[in-house]
Amino acid sequence: QACQGISRAEPLITAARHTAALAAILTALVRHQLRTSPMFVVTSPKPSEGKSMLVDVISKIACGREAPRNSFRTDESEMRKLIFTTAATQEPIALLDNVRDRLESSELEGALTGCELIERTPHQFRFKRAKMCGTWFATGVDVKTGTEMDRRVVRINLASSMDEPQLRTGFRHDPLLDWVGASRGSLVSAGHTILRAYITEGCPQKPGLSGFGSFEDWSRLVRGALIWIGMEDPRASAAAVEIRPTGICTPVVTNGHVSDRGADQAIGSTSASPREYETGLLSCWHVAIGERKVTTKQLLEFRAETPTQEVAHAGLMKILREECVSDDGKALSPRAIGQLLSQRIDQPVSGLVLRSVGRGNGGQRWWLSDKS
Repeated sequence: QACQGISRAEPLITAARHTAALAAILTALVRHQLRTSPMFVVTSPKPSEGKSMLVDVISKIACGREAPRNSFRTDESEMRKLIFTTAATQEPIALLDNVRDRLESSELEGALTGCELIERTPHQFRFKRAKMCGTWFATGVDVKTGTEMDRRVVRINLASSMDEPQLRTGFRHDPLLDWVGASRGSLVSAGHTILRAYITEGCPQKPGLSGFGSFEDWSRLVRGALIWIGMEDPRASAAAVEIRPTGICTPVVTNGHVSDRGADQAIGSTSASPREYETGLLSCWHVAIGERKVTTKQLLEFRAETPTQEVAHAGLMKILREECVSDDGKALSPRAIGQLLSQRIDQPVSGLVLRSVGRGNGGQRWWLSDKS
């Protein structure tokens, strides 16, 4: 409960995503006992949603200090130098902060699935070795990963309903980092209690649980412990919305981002055609909201109950921002959204139909039906 109190400290992270955050805490505590561990990618649809703060919290629990910042290098030789230096200095936490490029690096991919790095000393026929024993993190807005990196990461998706998250208040513990520092002993003990109880029971594995190649030790200990205490699988804590060839939107676990296939349709890319835009809009609505009858205000303030709904709602909000921002260009305009939806009433798109069902408290009510 102590660990959950951090990851559920609204509005830092929503309840549907706290399993992956807990997995990151436990990983940082026992990384030295694991052969390999995945990278944790903390991402959100908007800036200032607490991504770096969350990594600082995890770092302060694991090693008593905030995480040192590094930038992601697109140059592979520079990336290799950073990885080797981090490993050689035995940094327990490595953070690539504010990633703006696609997170894709053969050097990083190889390091995450390996135990040891080797580097030749300049101008000498000698080699230096360094053991990979730190937990790697990356933060950024809508971070995209390459195919090879995708299977090496666990995503922690943060989402705030506020248009300007930097103005939020109401944290359970404020200032959070000071509280973490003062409570570090009990938090470390809480994390070890979970793992000790799980090991005492013989590390029971959930029947039918999918494998996690290259990270078997992590999957057996950290992932297995969280599932054993009744929490969600941290590997399934992020789902994506994929547009099938038929156009129907289906929840597909792709580790937290909209896959390249159908991405234009699902997130409203400027390269998407009007038909693809409408398909993405209704498909994300279908997964996130279902057949609930909602007003525009309820649509904007919708609180996801599952990881799949959360990612789909984030995709829906991203699509709406393409055309429905306010005059100042910062917030979504309910009036513009209402006008946009009114233009799409009773027009079947890939088996989905948006209908107007009268007015309720808060304005016009909308209903998405899967029957033409």
